[in-house]
Amino acid sequence: MPHYAKRLGSDVCATFGLSIKPPHPLFVAEITGIDLTVPVARDDFRVIWDAFNEYQILVFRDQPFTDETQIAFSRNSSTAMRGGNTTW
Repeated sequence: MPHYAKRLGSDVCATFGLSIKPPHPLFVAEITGIDLTVPVARDDFRVIWDAFNEYQILVFRDQPFTDETQIAFSRNSSTAMRGGNTTW
């Protein structure tokens, strides 16, 4: 778990308003408490990136993406990942 996350029990942690719940002990986590259709704050993306590195598969339910917001999120995410910036 990231050092800035707070363990809530049952493998749920909350960070910066996000909630991360891994339904499986080895991989996959569900993240709630974020709207991915708007630009993601740096601290929130840091949490998402760390969760991705820990769980490999992330589930974001009920995101009302349009084609444009999906493209924008993908572009912003891939830019951060290509930069290799893990110190944020």
